[in-house]
Amino acid sequence: MSTVKVVNLQHPDAASPAVSLDSSGAVSSLAGFTSAGLLQVVHTKFDTPTLINANQNSYVDVPNFTGSITPSSASSKILIFLSVSFGAHITGGYMISFAVKKNGSIVSPPSSFGQRVPAHIATEVSDSNNWQYNVQHASALIMDTPNSTSQQTYQVAATHNVSGEAWNLYVNRSNFDYDDPQNARAVSTLTLAELAV
Repeated sequence: MSTVKVVNLQHPDAASPAVSLDSSGAVSSLAGFTSAGLLQVVHTKFDTPTLINANQNSYVDVPNFTGSITPSSASSKILIFLSVSFGAHITGGYMISFAVKKNGSIVSPPSSFGQRVPAHIATEVSDSNNWQYNVQHASALIMDTPNSTSQQTYQVAATHNVSGEAWNLYVNRSNFDYDDPQNARAVSTLTLAELAV
């Protein structure tokens, strides 16, 4: 078997090499190659049945439903995949909202929301059709631009719009969480992907 030993590969008409190798034989440069793409993924599986006692339109952190990632470049973006399973104790038709926060603020909120609740997920729940036995599911895809190589920690939070009272939300379970086939236990996830752009 023959071995061709080169440092650079270059077309005769090209101004520079298409491929260059370093002293270990690894590719050190590749013409036309872009570093854009997926750099790392951090996945959080959150399956704890959790009660959240929230007041009207005031976000409460879901305990331990967090994810952290350290960007390898300040120019990277973080793509956030949120998937949440939830139930509620309800006596009418109301709205449940979820959001991903960083440093206490909602990541990439709506550009204009006035007195409305900024959210990544907002859905109506009702006491019709035995809703209190059900576990619902919703998801969101969010892009963050940290402009940093420091660790970024993302926290999932929840709220509701029931006027004048604290109200129970549940993550990964229904309100009537009896141990029988009428009820379900579910899993929620938070996945962080660093993208080079």
